[in-house]
Amino acid sequence: MASTDLEIRMTIKTLAAKGMPKRRIARELSLSEGTVRYHLRRLADGASDGRARQQRRAGAYRAAIDHWLAQHGAAPVNVAALHDWLVAEHGYPGSLRSVQRFVGDVYPRPPRRARRRVETPPEPRHRSTGRSSRA
Repeated sequence: MASTDLEIRMTIKTLAAKGMPKRRIARELSLSEGTVRYHLRRLADGASDGRARQQRRAGAYRAAIDHWLAQHGAAPVNVAALHDWLVAEHGYPGSLRSVQRFVGDVYPRPPRRARRRVETPPEPRHRSTGRSSRA
């Protein structure tokens, strides 16, 4: 069986396009026949997940978030502090995770700093004389 829902849907779609019966598709993927029919019907209708079209709760507070980010300059965003500020100053009813999702979707990450690795030749090995260095 495929690991993600998208993989399952695409596998069902491909097998059905090749003319495989729904019952056999269900057996091959270890799914119920009803699940196969459900996914084929949704694919035929062009339905999409309604959650993807929903607006983020923090979107209504975008002006406040922009203001907070402008005050904190180019420093990395501390989303927990932003959430605390939104709750205290604006009565934000959402969770920290909702602010994290919004900031991750809307505001780009700062570019990563380039690092250069410099290879140096290894130091020569010293021969052991067999004597102890302790006297």
